[in-house]
Amino acid sequence: MMIDCPKCKVEIEQDSCYCDQCGQELKICPQCTTFGKGNRCTKCGTVLISVKQKAVEVTPVPSPAVSPAPSPKGEVNVEGTIRRPSEPVKTTGLTLVSKSSGIRLAAQHGAIIGRKNGPYTSLLASQGYISGTHARFDLNPQGFWTITDLGSTNGTFVNNQKIDPNVPQALYMGTKVTIADLEFFVDA
Repeated sequence: MMIDCPKCKVEIEQDSCYCDQCGQELKICPQCTTFGKGNRCTKCGTVLISVKQKAVEVTPVPSPAVSPAPSPKGEVNVEGTIRRPSEPVKTTGLTLVSKSSGIRLAAQHGAIIGRKNGPYTSLLASQGYISGTHARFDLNPQGFWTITDLGSTNGTFVNNQKIDPNVPQALYMGTKVTIADLEFFVDA
């Protein structure tokens, strides 16, 4: 199948990572699979990713824009017991709990997690390593909770693996989520 290069409009093969004519790196919207240039999709506004990145992504959870949590073995939850996740948390009552700081973040769809922005600022204002706009909770169309790093300075980690900015990460019961230097566990 052929597509037009978003930059020079020359027809190229869809599975190319770069335009054969102008050398432009091809970008695709992970949400609606539209090719584009710049940072955001002109159809839906989602952040574009490189075709090369899309080709190596493995996304076995229901939404194609959501990466799975990286531990099929299960994680220790807040109570100290091991839970073996079979699918992302599908509930309206998801909470991130930090035993060390006593902070509880009750997830809200579209809520920003940050020191300066979002509904949790009163809880996170004193956390110097958390960015002003650090991450975001989302409830995807299939009803699964995700967390997305918003290009933070100190990163967001799921089960000790740093997640890529602007790529939603599925949240499983008992999953360890580290926001900068603050450690949380997913609870419902």
